[in-house]
Amino acid sequence: MLVVETIRSGNRRRIWKS
Repeated sequence: MLVVETIRSGNRRRIWKS
């Protein structure tokens, strides 16, 4: 899951790559 990576990047996008 790339949910944490997105939030850590500073982007509030819904990129959930399971």
